[in-house]
Amino acid sequence: MDPLTHLKNEVSRLFIERRKSLGYKGALLQFFNDLINKRSIYIVASILTPVTLFFASRYATTVSSLIIISFALTATILVAIVALALLSRVRGFAFIYFLIPVSYLVLGVLFSLYFFPNLGYLIKMASFIGLGFVVYALSLVNNIFVVVEEKQSVIPLYSAGLAWVQIILILIAIPFYSGIYKVPANFVVQNILLFFSTFSFYIYMHWAVNLDKDLIKTPLKEKGSLAFVLSLLPVVLNTGLLFYPVEAFLKGIFSSTVLLSGLIYIQAHYKNRINSKLLYNYFVLGSIFYIILFIFKP
Repeated sequence: MDPLTHLKNEVSRLFIERRKSLGYKGALLQFFNDLINKRSIYIVASILTPVTLFFASRYATTVSSLIIISFALTATILVAIVALALLSRVRGFAFIYFLIPVSYLVLGVLFSLYFFPNLGYLIKMASFIGLGFVVYALSLVNNIFVVVEEKQSVIPLYSAGLAWVQIILILIAIPFYSGIYKVPANFVVQNILLFFSTFSFYIYMHWAVNLDKDLIKTPLKEKGSLAFVLSLLPVVLNTGLLFYPVEAFLKGIFSSTVLLSGLIYIQAHYKNRINSKLLYNYFVLGSIFYIILFIFKP
């Protein structure tokens, strides 16, 4: 028997065995996972995403075509690649959590291209390169969370993953929040978008923190109420700025600072590490950024 025929028969045998135990979908996903190294998949995603957006921004003839082409291609690439790498190992509906940061990442880039068209060429190129690094880092962090969920136990990289995911969410939130403040709508619409996006980020953080099975189980109602209250804070602070001219980008940075405080508060809440020093530090940090908004006027 020639080597090619032997290889074909061996692959067919393995696929049939896995199909019996995993079903068609599980067998296909496992087969592709064995063929392709996951790190290679993440590298491909981190390259294709900024490249797609770059060419879409250069060759789209109208703003509407830019949005449609960019969002469709980028979302397809990200979802397909991440699904291939993760779906077979994620339990239940946990895959939905991965779509939260990915969706806001794409929307943030689109907001930047649409609402900030006068950005210099070098800044755009640096942003596209940075986007690739963010996609890669997000993929690695999500992979850590998948391993923790799969093993049902904490691994050494889990704590580092929680720290890194906070930084990644802030990098995603800054252009997205800045775009919200440039949306040609009244403050009610902006606050609704701000609330639901912040709530989504907190839900993602809730899921990531609660992968630690050593934590005390928290009722779903308590998780939702905590995320709801924390999501109201940037809305209230944004409403307080209605009568002052403030740059959208600075407001985006400020709202991201508030988001960071909430992310750290959620982690401290579940690990029972909330103290007056923590609250004082973030009150001072938030106050400093709030004052800066009034200093740098457009």
